[in-house]
Amino acid sequence: MAERHPPITLADIRAAADRIRGRVRRTPTWQVPRMTVAGLPHDLYLKLEFLQVTGSFKPRGAFNKVLGLEVAPRGLVTSSGGNHGIAVAHVGHELGLPVSIPLPANVAPEKLAAMRALGAEAGIVAPTFVESNARARQIAAERGYLYIHPFADPAGIAGQGTVGLEILEDHPDVDLVVVAVGGGGLLGGVAAAIKEQRPRAVIVGVEPVGADALTRSLEAGRLVTLPKIETRAATLAPTMTEQIDLELAQRYVDHMVRVTDEQIVAAARWLWHGFFIGAELGVLDHFVNRGGDCHLQHTPENAMAVAAEIRRYQPKIVLAPHPDENQHPDHSAAARLVRDAARFARYRGLKDLQD
Repeated sequence: MAERHPPITLADIRAAADRIRGRVRRTPTWQVPRMTVAGLPHDLYLKLEFLQVTGSFKPRGAFNKVLGLEVAPRGLVTSSGGNHGIAVAHVGHELGLPVSIPLPANVAPEKLAAMRALGAEAGIVAPTFVESNARARQIAAERGYLYIHPFADPAGIAGQGTVGLEILEDHPDVDLVVVAVGGGGLLGGVAAAIKEQRPRAVIVGVEPVGADALTRSLEAGRLVTLPKIETRAATLAPTMTEQIDLELAQRYVDHMVRVTDEQIVAAARWLWHGFFIGAELGVLDHFVNRGGDCHLQHTPENAMAVAAEIRRYQPKIVLAPHPDENQHPDHSAAARLVRDAARFARYRGLKDLQD
């Protein structure tokens, strides 16, 4: 029988918000100007989590995991060639802890360089994630380091759920929230934070057609392992989710949507050419042709979330986070912030956007 985890509660997520305050940014939500999308029938907001420290939402969960311990660990270890690995390296750097990140052979060179620049002991140790992750757990046992799972740690999920708290603080009447799915930790945390406070809000998770492990698991009512991954959205491509992520999705998520790589690339181009927002291939395409007032979770993965099928709704839609300021910047200030930040984001795998 699959392992069962305790639920992530609203109290857990609020405690995480208190714990990580001052360590992460409260990223902005920014309204997409209606005149930029012909016939846009809803208010569409982007949660600009790519302005987060390290460029993604991942430090929220990693900081919450480490800062929630009664005794500081000897060090940190994980196996992630993506944004989670960079986040753990950042947390170790900020807290003065050694970090080890054994990696699979498919890690992007710029991601590996980012981890090393933050002081992590990072290197390729195996051809696949299964083997490199086994090595990470071995290091945890040998050195007494804290192992941090990329998407299935309860404290990590609670930390990611702080994105949902911020969405509701900015838009308490939100009707629809669309979230990109890799392993499912962000979706589970955001969905729990929002549904526990606004049950009528619709939560939609979005996966690539060629990496739809959570969707298939929900359809089967059990964990399903994909035989292979077929998508260019590499940061959204585990072969299997975990039980805690499945249980949270079963409880809080209303719909799952699959999108093609072509839709994801088209959405990323729309973000770049329209607003100078640089997104990794994650969430974004035919959502813009649907109806309502909506919030999309915009992280480096979220060129995919906007691509979600939401034709049936008339929502207030949010794709969310916010900067350090307690007061929300006006739209023009947020737009300037986005444009400035996008200039340094060019290195983050944006070749598809440069035509």
